[in-house]
Amino acid sequence: MAEQKRGGSGAGQEHLLPGIRPPGARILLAEDDRDLRELVVRTLEDEGYEVHAATSGKDLVWMLESAILDAYPLDGVDLILTDLRMPGPTGLEVLRELRAAHWTTPAILMTAFASVELCATAARLRVEVLSKPFPMPTLAEKIATMLEDDAEERRARATVRAPRTS
Repeated sequence: MAEQKRGGSGAGQEHLLPGIRPPGARILLAEDDRDLRELVVRTLEDEGYEVHAATSGKDLVWMLESAILDAYPLDGVDLILTDLRMPGPTGLEVLRELRAAHWTTPAILMTAFASVELCATAARLRVEVLSKPFPMPTLAEKIATMLEDDAEERRARATVRAPRTS
């Protein structure tokens, strides 16, 4: 079952990357290892993110469908962080379906089983691969960088689309 978590205020916490993360960014996390899931949730909430955690691929799909109903197309989800191997569809299968539906939400695939083939597949899907085990500051930095890059791309697209006024 999905574990819904609300972002912590981070009050009194020293952020791993102060001033870099977009405040309150919403992250969907899917990780079947309870200890790692709890550590990631705690770390990201301390960074000021709102984290919603799932324990399986099936729960991640349910959370994504809920997000889609609330804010199409995933406007309410800023980043997806998922394990590769977990019960239900794998993280890669879920991300492949999202990309096939033309969703560009930034995504990170966590795995202890990285291979050249997996990295090539992930690159084609515009998904970052993060090899386990990883230090939490590395995860926080990767997320902050991806969210900032995504925000810059959105600003650039908005600038191109904006009508010119004389």
